[in-house]
Amino acid sequence: MRSTASTWDRETFSATPFPKGCMTSAATRQLDIPPKNNANNGPYRMTSNDDILRALGRVEGGLTGIEDSVSHLRDELSDEKDNAHESRAVIHRRLDEQARQIHLLDMTVTVSSNVDGQIREEIKTLKDTVEKNHEAVAPTLEEWKKMKTLGYSISGLIAFAGLTVGGIVAYASDGAVAALRHWLKIN
Repeated sequence: MRSTASTWDRETFSATPFPKGCMTSAATRQLDIPPKNNANNGPYRMTSNDDILRALGRVEGGLTGIEDSVSHLRDELSDEKDNAHESRAVIHRRLDEQARQIHLLDMTVTVSSNVDGQIREEIKTLKDTVEKNHEAVAPTLEEWKKMKTLGYSISGLIAFAGLTVGGIVAYASDGAVAALRHWLKIN
């Protein structure tokens, strides 16, 4: 009679101690213990404690290697995660700076357009004021031109009268000197 508590077959030993998907095929092959050359064993054999401890040692060694690989992967992922976080922070800072610069440009354009509109209004107002002043001053300027022309005319007449009086005095002076000598009896 066979005792199921102390006997194992290869399929049961390699498949049942671990949950499905827990071990790789290499780890499963490590647990596959070759049978001893014993004619009484048949398809089943007795597994000694040494064999079990050796198999557990191989499993523990494999798990240690897996743990080291997982911790290494965790470290790499943590580094990549930190780098990605830093990269995103830099991108967000750049985007914030770009948004700030665009806002400043929008404000500058708005202020410039408002100032441009105010300057246009001021120029239009000044142009209207100048035109009104020109219209108000135009009759006075025409009068000044007429007065200037009249002044030139009067100056010309005075000069002509002076010349005429001078000529008459020069002509009459010869006769007057002779008449005065005759009257005073000066020879």
